[in-house]
Amino acid sequence: MKKSLGGLVFVSLSALSLTAAGACYPYDYAQIQLKGEVVVKAPAELPKGAGVHRNPKEKHTFLKLNPPICTSAGTNSYESAETNQAEITLYTLKDTGLGRYAGKHVSVSGVLMHSFTSDAHTPLQFVVHDIAESSK
Repeated sequence: MKKSLGGLVFVSLSALSLTAAGACYPYDYAQIQLKGEVVVKAPAELPKGAGVHRNPKEKHTFLKLNPPICTSAGTNSYESAETNQAEITLYTLKDTGLGRYAGKHVSVSGVLMHSFTSDAHTPLQFVVHDIAESSK
């Protein structure tokens, strides 16, 4: 079932008010909107401690956020609170060609989750529902 435009506007405004007020995002699996720069890296380019990947040459897509975000702890054991998250792993459930946005500023809508797989390489991951170029 598709959400109404009014519902999406409400969710987007709620997300903006969360960050403006300094509150942290909850793990409620609601669709939110974030802005940042898309960065594509291979696991070899990731910081030490990011985990060992099964394919070290496979490129991954990240969203570099400014300002950083935080999350409040969730009900699942892996949903720990995170602070000062300036980069999150992007995933997509459909082939949207995230790599074509590399180096560009974008607005993404989707669902923010805590990473529970080693392939994420960041504490937070974002399942992209929609992506579009935007201004800073």
